[in-house]
Order: sequence, then structure tokens, then C-alpha cells
Amino acid sequence: MRTHVGVMRTLIATLLLVVTTGAASAYCVSVPDDQSSAYVKNGIKKTICLNNEIAASTALQNFQVEINTALGRLDRDFVTDKLNAIKPVVIPDPSKPAWP
Repeated sequence: MRTHVGVMRTLIATLLLVVTTGAASAYCVSVPDDQSSAYVKNGIKKTICLNNEIAASTALQNFQVEINTALGRLDRDFVTDKLNAIKPVVIPDPSKPAWP
């Protein structure tokens, strides 16, 4: 059971690493506007860019919460299996001696 937990942790950590390095954070560049756009085009583009950056960050945080939840379940299952494997201590009945 211990190797299964280790393999799952490695797999999840690798997946998290690939997803985090693949999602590049948007860099919102501020470009000067001109009078033809009434000085609002840059503000709209920057707002959309920042909104996309917030959405990507939120999606990444949600993914990290899912990963932490899965790891917590694995840990809980591992501890539960270990506790279930412990045999209960049998206390001999003093009224029934073990010798003949």
C-alpha cells in the first residue's frame, strides 16, 4: 500500500509541475492611446488582460485545492489502512485461566 501512495504522490506532483509551468502568466502591457480611440482602447485591453490573468490564477488555485484534497484522501486512506491492520489487544479473562 505504501508504494501505491508514493506513486500517486509522484504522479500528482509531476502533473502539478507540468500544469504550472505550462500556464504562462499574462503580462499586461500598457500601450499609449491616441485621440482616435478616445483614450479608452488601452484601458479596455488592459482590463481584459488583467481579467484573463485573474481567471488563470483562480483556475490554478482551484487545481491546487483539488490536488491537496486528493493528497489528503490518500493520507487518510493510508492511515486508516494502517490502523485497521492493527490487531486488537486481547485481554485474558481472569475467571478462565489459560493453563489446564
